[in-house]
Amino acid sequence: MRVSALALALAAAAAPLVGCADDPSATPYDHQAGTYDVVFLTEWDQGTCDFDTIHARFDPVSTTVAADAEAGEMAVSFDDGDQTLLCDLDVNTIACDPVVMFDTDLAGDGKDAVVTTAFTLAGAWTADDAFGGTYTHSFTCEGADCGALDGTAYGPAAGFPCSLGGEYEATLR
Repeated sequence: MRVSALALALAAAAAPLVGCADDPSATPYDHQAGTYDVVFLTEWDQGTCDFDTIHARFDPVSTTVAADAEAGEMAVSFDDGDQTLLCDLDVNTIACDPVVMFDTDLAGDGKDAVVTTAFTLAGAWTADDAFGGTYTHSFTCEGADCGALDGTAYGPAAGFPCSLGGEYEATLR
């Protein structure tokens, strides 16, 4: 099984949504908390990774959102996992800290390498009950065998580090 492809498939299934508006500071939205349905608008942009194969689901997923405009904070929790993105909220603009989705230790496959997959998003609220924008998956590797993984089932053809992403939007259920 391709570790990189599996990581992408699992990360896509758990991916929450936030993004960009024309002028995020124009109207301070109410940022309603609740469960949001996420729709992917584009499939993966290979970015700097150039994976041979990507097995990703682009089915709608759901996230739970809690926003506190006064504190300038927002949290996005994946409903099918235990990951939570912590985000800064400036009026309507969202900037999230990356969260590690997977640390894949390849020692069991005889490799001195740990591949880390992280996820983040940035964007803006577009209405009281909607937000949208871009997400990014980044891949890094630590260990003596990382260079040997390039272009194999374990790593991107372009080598580590690399990133890829796409666009999506979310609406309150």
